[in-house]
Amino acid sequence: MIPEVAIRYSKSVQTRIFKRTVSNYMNWVLPRKLLSPVRQFTRDGHNEVLFRDLELTSNSVVLDFGGYIGEFSEEILQRFDCQLHIFEPVQLFVNELRKRFEGSEKVWIYDYAVGLKQRDFFLVLDGEATSEFRGSIGLPCSLRSVDQTIIPRLSSIDLIAINIEGGEYELVPALYQAGVLNKVGQILIQFHKVGPNSDESVAQIRAIMRETHTLEWRYEYVWELWKIVEKAK
Repeated sequence: MIPEVAIRYSKSVQTRIFKRTVSNYMNWVLPRKLLSPVRQFTRDGHNEVLFRDLELTSNSVVLDFGGYIGEFSEEILQRFDCQLHIFEPVQLFVNELRKRFEGSEKVWIYDYAVGLKQRDFFLVLDGEATSEFRGSIGLPCSLRSVDQTIIPRLSSIDLIAINIEGGEYELVPALYQAGVLNKVGQILIQFHKVGPNSDESVAQIRAIMRETHTLEWRYEYVWELWKIVEKAK
């Protein structure tokens, strides 16, 4: 006789599979205008969208803010063989990054975040959604101002990738004030809703980027790609 708990578990799995199947089907049959930005992103190729319009070579310099455990950076390295500077303030993730890229001569890992002013802060651990804005108790981390990092000493930067769960609202102004944005070829950024004024904050960041870059494509609150004006299509 099959235990009741096993039956409930089996039904739960079947329900999740059914819901996922229906969701995937709807992604393809619904008119595009009826899809959420996430569903549009999925229909267009999901993470493949992030790489297909990037202009990078083996000589390119890429900054990955919010490296997490390095999946995005590793994909960039495999596809383009770039020089990579990864910024990740959570020591647990830094350890994973160092294991992943051990022996690589094209990857540099920094165990801090970057922003307007040096400070210590706390991050609530939640996998790739680890954020300063998701609770009051977290892991102690450090943040450095742009001029305390290698960034100003880089003669050119071909791509900055920003996925830092709300930290983008401090990072982009910091890069702008430090005079860095005008030497960045491409900006791949994910905005996050971290409070009631998130839409206003997004508008402010886009206004800053618009001074030097033009929008290539956008999936609202998913990902968007900006390219420096002279490199824009």
